[in-house]
Amino acid sequence: MAPIRAEAAELGTARAASDLFTVRFECPIEQLIELYRNPHWRSSAYGGNPWAEIAGAVCDLQRALDDSDEDQVSRLLLSLPEMRHNTGAVGEKLDGLLRATDDG
Repeated sequence: MAPIRAEAAELGTARAASDLFTVRFECPIEQLIELYRNPHWRSSAYGGNPWAEIAGAVCDLQRALDDSDEDQVSRLLLSLPEMRHNTGAVGEKLDGLLRATDDG
């Protein structure tokens, strides 16, 4: 994951970074949102409905970045790390990714 994250970080727009992940994983974020909204995920220990809201917020962030909507970007950058899923907050997961990258 680290190499693809680094490549995405070097691209000029959020849309380009999103497109890179779409090509690499053969699944656009809109499909992930649909997948996570599926009611079969309810009460699952992993994945599922909380991720639909998180993926939707990431999609909103991409649009806000590409539209240069600084107010919306600021709101999302504050709220996304606090969003919770089955095993914790997004910010905790991002911190773990950064530590893993620094260690690797």
